[in-house]
Amino acid sequence: EKLNNQKEMGASMAKESFTNDVESVQETYQNLKQFVGPDYTSSFWYSSLLEDFDENDDGKKGFLTREEIDNTIEEYFGLKGIDPTPELKDEYFKKIDRSGTGQVSFDDLYEFAKQAVEMDFLPELEEQCKQHEIDVWTV
Repeated sequence: EKLNNQKEMGASMAKESFTNDVESVQETYQNLKQFVGPDYTSSFWYSSLLEDFDENDDGKKGFLTREEIDNTIEEYFGLKGIDPTPELKDEYFKKIDRSGTGQVSFDDLYEFAKQAVEMDFLPELEEQCKQHEIDVWTV
């Protein structure tokens, strides 16, 4: 139950990253940085990703197929307010599947999630901090 609450907190933080309220921006930035931990080493972060991976791995094969990771891709775009087309989902599956085998390993999912935070959610929050004249180094 604790892990589910942490997963919900992570999803909530990502959704809130696209807000304009000064206090929410600052708090969301702090919470997201804390959730993933320094260098993405937080046990909550890792456990949350591992649980998602295990939940979607039908047959416990140790990898996810295109169909099994579909919800993860949809959730990623949902956090950004985008309804992905099948072509966009295919494009992102290929990005996640770094080996090109048609199978997504946990390492692939971890790297995708890390890139999503680094390249999408944190930069968006940092931009909002700048707009509100919040110094991200003091947050």
